[in-house]
Amino acid sequence: MILSVNNIIKKFGTFTALEIENLDFEEGKYYVVLGPSGSGKTTLLRVISGLEFADSGSISILGKDMTQAPAWKRDIGLVFQNYALYPHLTVYENIASPLSVMKIPRTEMIKRVNELLRVMELTDQAAKYPGQLSGGQQQRVALARAIIKMPKILLLDEPLSNLDTRVRIDLRDYLKKIQKEFNLTAIHVTHDPIEAMALGDEVIVLHHGKLVQKSTPVELYNHPNDIFCARLLGAVNLIPKDNLDMNTGLDYEICEIRPEDVKFDDAGNFHGTITSVQFLGSEIMYYVDIGGFNIKVKCDKNCNNHNEGDVVNLLFKNGEMNFYKSGKRINSIISSQ
Repeated sequence: MILSVNNIIKKFGTFTALEIENLDFEEGKYYVVLGPSGSGKTTLLRVISGLEFADSGSISILGKDMTQAPAWKRDIGLVFQNYALYPHLTVYENIASPLSVMKIPRTEMIKRVNELLRVMELTDQAAKYPGQLSGGQQQRVALARAIIKMPKILLLDEPLSNLDTRVRIDLRDYLKKIQKEFNLTAIHVTHDPIEAMALGDEVIVLHHGKLVQKSTPVELYNHPNDIFCARLLGAVNLIPKDNLDMNTGLDYEICEIRPEDVKFDDAGNFHGTITSVQFLGSEIMYYVDIGGFNIKVKCDKNCNNHNEGDVVNLLFKNGEMNFYKSGKRINSIISSQ
């Protein structure tokens, strides 16, 4: 493991911001830490980086205890939400600044900066100042400055949140490309579930400072550990057993199924009436009332042959239901409702 976080507790006064029992990171992977505001995401990043010190527990990097080591000794690159560029330095000078501090020979510095300018598609911006760049360009400069010294670990704190949607998607793809090209171990904080699933080799979900789930995006989306995770990852049907009993034989309270896994089918056992239709561009979301309970059904934009007021049968897709008791997933089973 390149990084291990063990029994970390971080408090601010009487408030416990972070309480992580064990969290390991493998070299060369892209990790995304996901959670709502106040979940402990940025606190975890700051404790890993050495910008904050935990009240108890340990941090090890490549097997070496770094719990009390200052940030500059941890060989970590940082990319912030607000770019944190030097406004009086050019793009070239901003990227070169870590190497200047390290007293890297000038010829080596020029070679490395020029290479990163090329990779980041910033060569023609090298003589400009941050104030002359777009938000996406500034964030690429910040990224280049963070990786110029080839840190063991790259930490990114909400790096895309200040960008508009189009630029955010472009830079999201760029981040993944750069991480793979340089074989970086990246730990990226976000509150955006789409960003997390698009970027992460593994996604780490935090809630109230505690680890809720650590898994691949596919596993997290299909089999969330609890109802909090299920809701966090996007639209979901949470169906109380008292409203619609799936007749599974399980002692469950809530059935969870994603809207795209509910289908219109004459063979379906559940009958309802469409109460609302929402066109979402590439998809359509239908709301179907079954005995006073609304079920969301999502299909592609070509599935447009249903209208408000239509009476329909619903089929719940095999193997895509999860069952919960006291908020925790108890099983996933194949069903043919």
